Amino acid sequence: SFSARNMDLISGELEKIEKDKSEKKMKKKQMKFLNGLTKDLSILCQMNFDSESRAGVGYPKTDSISEAAELLLEQLQKMRSYNEKSESETM
Repeated sequence: SFSARNMDLISGELEKIEKDKSEKKMKKKQMKFLNGLTKDLSILCQMNFDSESRAGVGYPKTDSISEAAELLLEQLQKMRSYNEKSESETM
């Protein structure tokens, strides 16, 4: 029959498995989020803003929007690359 020590070992292993599943699920959600942001920013970078119709007070320069979107896209791609690399190392 199983001793209390064996039951503790089994319980510990089950907890570890559940924790690993939870971490993988969270990592998958993060990657999905990063992919969505990357797609949205990529579209934003490609948009042609009509600067003549928005040339009024209170509107940011379209160049600034495009530059900011490109910088954010670059940072997201770096984060995604880092996450993919760390995920492949844990498998």
